[in-house]
Amino acid sequence: MRKSITIFFLFYTAIGFIASLIIHFLLFFGFSLYKESPSLWLIMHLSIFVGYIGLYLLRKPGRELKAEDYTKDLGRLMLVITILFVLLVPYTIINFFYYQSVLKHGYPDRVNGQYLLVLEHGQKPKVLTEEEFARAETYQARKTSGHWMLAHLFPLMLLYMNYKLEGDE
Repeated sequence: MRKSITIFFLFYTAIGFIASLIIHFLLFFGFSLYKESPSLWLIMHLSIFVGYIGLYLLRKPGRELKAEDYTKDLGRLMLVITILFVLLVPYTIINFFYYQSVLKHGYPDRVNGQYLLVLEHGQKPKVLTEEEFARAETYQARKTSGHWMLAHLFPLMLLYMNYKLEGDE
């Protein structure tokens, strides 16, 4: 039963990772799930927590990683996951701060039919044209979705490691 639950969460986080990768990079090619389907966007945003719920449910109190666990051959898939993780950490950080800077630490919003860039700390919002607003929405979507890949990959990495180590027990 435990192995089946682990496999479910492994597949879920893998699919979540691939979906988040596709959705994020489609933003660079003009397709925005953020604009096309706000409900699906919200589902993707909330889906990042499911892998962590799986980690919590599958934890074994008192189980600690031993030194030899780190030297075991966990297969090529673990190597690929680790490489992706190492590449995505700086990408996620750079992506977030770049778009945070481009948006001047604000976010696009429509207020009373007017397009605005709402700025932080009580600064007066900047009025945007429709084109500027659309661009700001895309930047906001890139900023927000940029962390999804890493948020799915981290539990995937831990679940996979757990799956491989439990197979050895």
